[in-house]
Amino acid sequence: MAVYVCTMRPVNPDWLWQRNTACYMFADSTGELIAFAKKIKLKSTRIFFEPIVNIFLTEHFRKKAIKNGALSASPDEAGRICWSIAAKEFRRLST
Repeated sequence: MAVYVCTMRPVNPDWLWQRNTACYMFADSTGELIAFAKKIKLKSTRIFFEPIVNIFLTEHFRKKAIKNGALSASPDEAGRICWSIAAKEFRRLST
């Protein structure tokens, strides 16, 4: 099991977010993601559920996540990992 963070990206100005950049943190399982968020002491999170459960991070928490063992992923790697996790979850729910 692993936790991943993608690279910092510009944020859509229409989003209710006080920063101009952010990244996503995601994991092989929802439980692992929530446990890791607690480990790095995330007090307020932006949780999204598609295509997989992920959390919106500021640059500060991205650095903290990597320092605590999260793996950095390029946008292409993050896309492949996310869709792989989503496919596994779909198969699990379909059986």
